[in-house]
Amino acid sequence: VTQCERKRAQHLFAFAEAALTEWWNHRTEPERIDVDNVRAALHWSIAERNDPVLGAAIAGTLAVFWDVLGLQVEGMRWIDAAIALTGARNASSIVWIGRSLLARRLHLRHEAYQSAQHAVEYAQLGAPASLLGRALISFAYAAAAIELHDEASRSIDQAQSLFRDAHDISGAIAALHARAFAAFRDNRPVDARDALESVVATYRAHISDRMLTHGTIDLAEAEFGVGNRSAAIARGREGAAGARALTAPQLLTVSLSNLAAYLLDGDDVAAEDLEEALAASHEACALSYEKQFGVLTTIAIQVCALAAVRRGEVSAAAELAGYVELALIAAAAPREQTEQRTYDALMRRLRTAVPACELEAMFDAGTVMSEDEAVRRALACTKPPRKPDAGL
Repeated sequence: VTQCERKRAQHLFAFAEAALTEWWNHRTEPERIDVDNVRAALHWSIAERNDPVLGAAIAGTLAVFWDVLGLQVEGMRWIDAAIALTGARNASSIVWIGRSLLARRLHLRHEAYQSAQHAVEYAQLGAPASLLGRALISFAYAAAAIELHDEASRSIDQAQSLFRDAHDISGAIAALHARAFAAFRDNRPVDARDALESVVATYRAHISDRMLTHGTIDLAEAEFGVGNRSAAIARGREGAAGARALTAPQLLTVSLSNLAAYLLDGDDVAAEDLEEALAASHEACALSYEKQFGVLTTIAIQVCALAAVRRGEVSAAAELAGYVELALIAAAAPREQTEQRTYDALMRRLRTAVPACELEAMFDAGTVMSEDEAVRRALACTKPPRKPDAGL
């Protein structure tokens, strides 16, 4: 039986390597991965300690699929369990690239940076140029996320050079996308927007629908960053539609939360925009909570609070704001551009509507809510109004 299990795990690893290469070249989708088969192989190799090195390789190689399927926590647990058994130096560069990706998605930014450092270090020991380039891109994302902008820029320059010499078109596009992200994090929204326009145009012409959706969601954020609210809304709707068509719950959660924030931005929000924002924030919160996306649920609750205060649900909005503040501190998750603008708008409206002493009491009430209670409150105050029954 052990030999059969080993052959199955080895076959799965070979399949995972091929799938990752296809993914990097934008030619595969995660639906091809049989999650139950993966779990069985990981249980045999890691949980039963038959071959944790092989298990780490499988779990790390499949990181992009853990991510797309919304299973980041599970993927991290398998990788970390394997590394605990084998030691860090027995994990390959691909494993560390995968761990860095999952850590970033879980807002573990310093862990993502350290994992990406390992990925580059081990790739420099003789890995193919394309793999070193991917490790450098992973490092650039992680460095930019913690404001190490010079390090991110140098890594992208190195990766672009490697991809250019290797005639790796998909790698070159990935480097351009990373440069846009780095510019965005460096408070250069115009540079980010310009780079993302090129990325989206390229994805639209040559690449998969999934990557086009990623790029469109990012471009919406860049448009919002430069003050193009109408363009951000249009791109946000495109991104949400793309995520829905792909059945990609995490992408859909992010795109709906962002879209709601764009629709609610400004002093005067049209009634139809408020109605759409209520529906988008409600769906984002429900979906993120169902999939246990952690910080994304907190972000969705925050935009629900802004939608709620816009419709006059002041007490609920204030309590949700108190919950969000404490939850983000506990998760050590700083607000990104859109989340900060949402928070600032929420607080301005609450301070205008409620005396300071009453507002503080409402905040305090929110800080003792559980996530379950906060989600229920957010969903209740963003529930779309009942449509009147049609007459006979």
